[in-house]
Amino acid sequence: MRAPTEPDGAATLYFRPHDIELIDGCGGCLAGLVTASRRVAGTRHLELDLGRNHPHAEIELPPERTTTQDRARVAFRPTKWKLFRDHAAVAQVEGPGAEVDAQAQPFELARTGT
Repeated sequence: MRAPTEPDGAATLYFRPHDIELIDGCGGCLAGLVTASRRVAGTRHLELDLGRNHPHAEIELPPERTTTQDRARVAFRPTKWKLFRDHAAVAQVEGPGAEVDAQAQPFELARTGT
């Protein structure tokens, strides 16, 4: 995947299951085999095995795409995502003089009123 504003290096990619687009082929995308499938409120959630060295990913498909993608290889690209870096890796990239706040949160949760 391309992240032109991010420096090179290891990072963890987070995205919401519904913030994806299905891709034919795999030019700059993520692809995996379906390992589990479940229905959730009219949609289908697929758990994908992305490979030996990668964690599983979960994506959400609209009802019209559920039968064609079930138990197959699926290629997708997140449309909205965020990268999180390990504090040690960030300190290494920024240099030895840079301070890394161990208590800093990478994001703030919005209040829902519940």
